[in-house]
Order: sequence, then C-alpha cells, then structure tokens
Amino acid sequence: MDPPLLVLNSNNLADIADALIAELDTRFPANHVMDSLGIVFPQYWLQENVDSSFSAHLSILKDFFGTPKPCVNVEGDGDWVTQLLSSADLDSQMAMFKMAMKSNSKGVLTPPFTVNPMTKLWQILGSNALLVHAFPEYFKVARMAMTIVLGSMEDERAFSTVGFIKGKLRNKLSEHLPLCVQMFTQKFYTLKNFPYTEAVQAWRANKHRYCMNLQ
Repeated sequence: MDPPLLVLNSNNLADIADALIAELDTRFPANHVMDSLGIVFPQYWLQENVDSSFSAHLSILKDFFGTPKPCVNVEGDGDWVTQLLSSADLDSQMAMFKMAMKSNSKGVLTPPFTVNPMTKLWQILGSNALLVHAFPEYFKVARMAMTIVLGSMEDERAFSTVGFIKGKLRNKLSEHLPLCVQMFTQKFYTLKNFPYTEAVQAWRANKHRYCMNLQ
C-alpha cells in the first residue's frame, strides 16, 4: 500500500516554519546572549553607564554559558555537556578585565585603523603575559565572540545584486536595467511573515502548473 500523501496547506506550512525556527533557536544563541558578548568589544567600553550594563550582560553570559546543557539525541535521551565558562572565574577575574578594557579601548578606536579595533585590542592584551594570566576566562569569551557566525544572507544577496552592475554587464545596463531594478525592489519574506495562505491559493489557481511550455 502506498503511503498517504501529505496535503500541504497554510496551517501545516506555518507549523513547518515554526518547527524550523525552533530548531534554529536551539543551534544559535538568542539575541540577548549575542548582545552580552559585546563586553569584549572596545566600542562597548565607551558608552555611558557601562558598569551597570556590564553587570547585567555578565549575568546573562554566566546563565547561558556557565551552566551544563543537556545533549538530547534522536531517542530523546543523552548526556550533559559541560559548561563552556566558569561563573566563579568570571567573577574573580572581573575587576582586572574591566580595568584592562577601560584602559585600552579608547586607544584602539583612534585612527589610523590599520587593523580592526577588536583584533588590535586583543592582540595588545594577549601580548601581555600578566593579563593573559589575570583573566583567561575573558579571553575565552573573546574567542567565542569572534567565532560565532551571524547570519549574512541579506549582505550576500545585496552583493550578488550589485554584481549585475559592477560585473561584465555594466556596459550593457540598458538591456538588463529592469532585472537589476527588480532585484533591488522585490520584497523578501522571513519564515514568520511569509504569506503561506496566499501562496497556496496562487499555486492552486494555476491550473496549468504541471504543463511544460514547449513553444
């Protein structure tokens, strides 16, 4: 017996999208966690009331990275993953870290910018053996902040679009102008705001969707 066909409609498409978003949420830190990683960036230490915001952000990092996490497999069970950071070490090394960041952040943000300020800051701190020994846990935070990859889909799409103008087609823009304008002006949807109902209705309304145009 053939398996039953899955009938797609706006409801189960939305459920699929919600499930995908939930899956992505389990793979990447939430926005407030990503914001808290800003404590290792030099720009962070030039803002007002930095001490109060630092305490709140450090608390978020300790809650997220300083506690063991369950590693659930497909059977629904699994081991626990050891915490990435030590909350006790973050607290004990905090004073020296704050002093070093406040002392060096303004300097690396002063022109000329031959090196990225973030890179330059941690090169300076890493070249001092005393500082490396004084707050190694915050060096871990810096490595995490510089290696967690954020989404770049919108940037890549923009660069691809610009390629139509800056590439081999730049001398024939009049011929391809409608395509370029359309790529810049078209509306892009996310999984949450995609019009699933309208898309299904449009798909069903196209009665010749299975026919090939052989002309």
